Amino acid sequence: MLKNKSYITWLIKRSYWRFRLELISGRDDLPRSLFKNKRIIIIGPASEVELDAKGKDIDDYDIIIRMNAGVKHATELSGALGNRTDFLFHNFKMEGERAAGVLNNKILNEHKVKKIIYPTLTAATLKDYLQKRESLKRTIQEVEVAFLPPSSYRRICRKFTPYSPTIGSIIIDFVLSTDFKELCIIGMSLFRTGYDQHYNNKAPDVSSTRKWTEAGGVHNPDFDFAITSRALREAIDDERNIVLGRGLSEALGVPFKGISTVEMSRHDESSSF
Repeated sequence: MLKNKSYITWLIKRSYWRFRLELISGRDDLPRSLFKNKRIIIIGPASEVELDAKGKDIDDYDIIIRMNAGVKHATELSGALGNRTDFLFHNFKMEGERAAGVLNNKILNEHKVKKIIYPTLTAATLKDYLQKRESLKRTIQEVEVAFLPPSSYRRICRKFTPYSPTIGSIIIDFVLSTDFKELCIIGMSLFRTGYDQHYNNKAPDVSSTRKWTEAGGVHNPDFDFAITSRALREAIDDERNIVLGRGLSEALGVPFKGISTVEMSRHDESSSF
């Protein structure tokens, strides 16, 4: 009897939070329409990010996306990675050894952050999200707090079962689902290189980066590589305007301009005798 009552209580709570999620979905989430015909750059924390950024006018992009401690990272590099942030994808974890970066008025305003995006909203995480959002609203001003559409997160999670996608893969998956004009991705290698020392000095090489990512059993770097690299290759083969940094180009086996190996092989065949 007690067991049945506990199950019914759990079922009611789950149904309640699913209902709450439906109520706010489409209201406070990140609309794909914002990306239509825009030049977008995603800046990650991999060791080659400064090299990738050389020669690029990052601030000239319509939308600049960073993740977790990316704003602090850019600030410490004194403009080498651009001087503003339009969308900061952040998991709201601001304390502990694996904190994702502090969110406060000083750092957000200095980097002209427009929106903070919570990337992993589900019925199970909604209560925590709402509490932390209210806390943030009391400490930051002039910065919107929104979330990735839950349907987008559910879609990519199905691909990653039994693991969860990392924030980098979540961002790439979402942007690929929009009608962008150009997508540039720098400072990402899908765990084929280490972190930039200014972002995470505890994981400077591939081995330590994998261990850092796998800690807790939530993420699997091989899943991120296989699933996200496949999505990028398909987008490049569909002739979408995608430019990749060195680490990601090498990981995927495509030239820096984003021409796929399929296109290269076709070119080689047509020019051979």
